[in-house]
Amino acid sequence: PLFDARLLQGLDDTLELLHDALQARDDSTAALETFRLALAAARARPPLTLAEAATCLQDMQVGAEALALDAEASAPDEHEEPDAAALSDVAFWLQALRAQCRDASATLQPFATWTPTKEHTDQQAMPTLRQLAQSGSAGPHDDTRHAMQQHAAAMLQTIEQLAQLAGALALMDYSFLYDTQRDLLSIGYNVDERRLDAGFYDLLASEARLTNFV
Repeated sequence: PLFDARLLQGLDDTLELLHDALQARDDSTAALETFRLALAAARARPPLTLAEAATCLQDMQVGAEALALDAEASAPDEHEEPDAAALSDVAFWLQALRAQCRDASATLQPFATWTPTKEHTDQQAMPTLRQLAQSGSAGPHDDTRHAMQQHAAAMLQTIEQLAQLAGALALMDYSFLYDTQRDLLSIGYNVDERRLDAGFYDLLASEARLTNFV
């Protein structure tokens, strides 16, 4: 589906990191609690239709902007001695939350008025991009329906291009980095000096670290 409740979980993760950063600055804002309550309510009762999801994410975007203004207003005065690292973390996670809300809202807004046609009442209330790109995706007017279909088709094309790019990267030839005597990959290649870097990846150890991280 175009909207998934896991998106709200992602916003909650970012919000918790912002909360930790504000605590490190010995700061808290009323807007933070307001946003937290709104997000908790949305997670408790996730949107069931595109219209509900679009409204929900628009509200999240407005709340994130209010939170940013509130946090900036409560920042330490220039005459104080703020913790530079704490200030940097707050700014980073504020920007991350705003960007997540803005991008999520912008993705759904073009489809906010979508409804299934009478001929396609079996379609999900929360459709997929492919459903939106097909004739069964309708808006209140034919021109709106056409615009939605075109936008969905363009998004699908972008996704397919990214998938092809990822596939091409997966097929990239790394043999020039491979040391046959050590059975290891060099950590890189110095293009200016046209030589392999001296270090090597321990593949098993690298995979183990990645597994632990995940």
